[in-house]
Amino acid sequence: MFIHGLGADASSWVFQLQALCQAGYRPIAVDLPGFGKTPHHGAHWTIRGVAYLIRKFLQECTDEKVIVIGHSLGGTIAQQMAIDYPEIVAGLVLVNTFSHLRPHHASEWIYLLRRGLITTFRGPAAQAELVARRVFPHSQQEWLREETVKRILAADPIVYRSAMMELVRFDSRKQLGALKMPVLVIRGDQDTTIRLEDQEDLIREIPQARNITIPGAGHAVMVDQPANVNQSLLEFLDTIPGWQHE
Repeated sequence: MFIHGLGADASSWVFQLQALCQAGYRPIAVDLPGFGKTPHHGAHWTIRGVAYLIRKFLQECTDEKVIVIGHSLGGTIAQQMAIDYPEIVAGLVLVNTFSHLRPHHASEWIYLLRRGLITTFRGPAAQAELVARRVFPHSQQEWLREETVKRILAADPIVYRSAMMELVRFDSRKQLGALKMPVLVIRGDQDTTIRLEDQEDLIREIPQARNITIPGAGHAVMVDQPANVNQSLLEFLDTIPGWQHE
């Protein structure tokens, strides 16, 4: 089960879906409520509430346990699923995400404040452009910036703001030690959105968590370095009893 990040959708995982299908697995990627093609209905959007909805969806699809793979916002939802519903999570892969988001440097505070102010006073288009340039800063990534802006603007703006606030409030540190399933943490060493030090709690607090840091990869590591991410995923799956592919 692949869970995308803030302002993205299921297409974030296109390279991973192809690789896992070719290896004989059955990958699923969803558009979170309010993103992509999934509308948001009902009450306030919360990480715990979305984790519950994904659990319900999985129960309709299969009686088997699943490997949950989450990027950034999706990584917080994946953690919440592992904490609340460990009986259905066979393994966990956390990609450029965190347990508790607290900027360590002035530049990080400025970036978060700019996002909030721009979203409030200049609208979603300006905020989308800011995020796209942060995630894909290189000149050869122009088409990726354009696609990122499109996906952010396609998101429900109320849900987007709610999700941002949920990320600020999220704190799983006290629950990480209770996770018993295999866990892989994948990090890009050039991630300027969730820096390496912001992800240290995941490695330090989760029992026997494995860590792979991919050189030259930014926040969207699964797009920056798909071959390395795919290899890491397949090697990790081979270590989980019952998940080895032929």
